[in-house]
Amino acid sequence: MVAVSVPAAPEPAAVEVDIPAASPAEIETDLQDLNSAVDQYIADQKRAPTVNSLLKTGYIERLPTPPNGKLYVFDKSQNRFVLRDA
Repeated sequence: MVAVSVPAAPEPAAVEVDIPAASPAEIETDLQDLNSAVDQYIADQKRAPTVNSLLKTGYIERLPTPPNGKLYVFDKSQNRFVLRDA
């Protein structure tokens, strides 16, 4: 029996991807979709959601990718998603 040494595969080179900034219309659509999910959750469950409960119950599949330097934040006092600076 002969032992053969196989070199490890080289690591793939890092690839820089330029993600285009979301347009104001896309941001507005994302916020409307998120807040519609909140409204539906409240109507169905008779209580305010958390982001985790919205995700676990399938009211939202994922949070959309926010524009650079921004975050989608759930404001509990208003039961609304808003866009804030990161």
